[in-house]
Amino acid sequence: MRTVIVALSLLILIGGLALGQEDSVSFSGSIGARATLLPSFGIASSVQASMTYAGFTLGSAADFDIYPSFGGSGSIWLEYAFGLLTTGLESYLDLTSLAISSIDAYADLTLFDLTSDNGMMSLSGELDMMVNFYPSFSSTLTGTVTGGFGPAEVKSTTIIDLLPFGFSSQDLSFTLTMFDTLLGEGGPRLAGKLGANFPVYPSFSGSAWVDMSATLDVVTFESKTTVSLIPFAFSSEYIKAEFDITPFSFYLATTLTTGSPQAELGASLSFP
Repeated sequence: MRTVIVALSLLILIGGLALGQEDSVSFSGSIGARATLLPSFGIASSVQASMTYAGFTLGSAADFDIYPSFGGSGSIWLEYAFGLLTTGLESYLDLTSLAISSIDAYADLTLFDLTSDNGMMSLSGELDMMVNFYPSFSSTLTGTVTGGFGPAEVKSTTIIDLLPFGFSSQDLSFTLTMFDTLLGEGGPRLAGKLGANFPVYPSFSGSAWVDMSATLDVVTFESKTTVSLIPFAFSSEYIKAEFDITPFSFYLATTLTTGSPQAELGASLSFP
């Protein structure tokens, strides 16, 4: 509860400072609702809002389960971005019991971001540090290096536990943009990507996916097929139809697996 009071005080402070400089203040948010149709029926909702001023961003988000049981969780965060460095403090809340679930601090640093003169090659690196203060003290360091050549991209992600110290995980991923084209003036936009992910440590495994989409005006159809490579087996088929009529968005999605199928529909309103 103390974190909520501090966040509200910061919101009032930033809002007061912004009164005389409205042009430098930006607000954004969304309200959404979704209904799970399969394997069982359920209703949930979400709300998110943020305000940015002079490099500071104050935001909050909440998710509510409405049916068949009621519950809620949320988060409040304060973030500051300065050049290549972004730092922040975030608190997660259990809204059902009005208790704090966890408190984290983080810092994200862009080490380098290089692109060749012709734009065909790129190389970037990021270093992210997360410190958890509550309910227990721990810290992790994540290093990410991404290299691109034309339509291909390779990404390496390394996670190290700092407290206590230890090597946590190593992942490699590959993405290839097969096509992204517009068929004639006013025609549909077709896009296709092929990707693979290989967790190397602490255990080796692999998966691959094909993501295809077609967009015509306000309607987008997407299909994503995922298979396990080690051992080879079908994992899932995700199909989604989305209607984006700004500021409203509606979608119907289904996921087919070797188990029970899943299906849900949802709607959201974004502002401003």
